[in-house]
Parts: sequence; structure tokens; C-alpha cells
Amino acid sequence: MVTLFNGVDARIDALNDRMDRMQAETNVGFEAVNARFDKVFEAIMSYDRRVSRIEGRLDAQSAGAAE
Repeated sequence: MVTLFNGVDARIDALNDRMDRMQAETNVGFEAVNARFDKVFEAIMSYDRRVSRIEGRLDAQSAGAAE
């Protein structure tokens, strides 16, 4: 009976090791995706700031023309 439990325990340990390795691989993949997302997000925010500045200038010009 003890031998059976030792065998099961060894299989559980091997399974846990395998899951840990898979999780580590997944984490690396997520970190790469997060880095790409951060770059894309910063580019979008930069573009949004440019558009806001242009809108502000156009609003100012429109207000000046209306006077």
C-alpha cells in the first residue's frame, strides 16, 4: 500500500513540476504581449494628444474668426 502511495506521490510531484514549467512559459508569452500592448497603447495615446492639440488650435481659430 505504501508503495502505491509513493508512486502516486511521485506522479503528482512530476505533474506539479510540469505545470510549473508550462506556467513559466506562459508567463514569458504574456510578458511579451504586454510589452507590445504597452507600445501600441503609447502610440495611440500620443496620436490622441496630437489630435487634441489640433482640435484646440482649430477651436481657437474658429473663435477668433467669429469675433
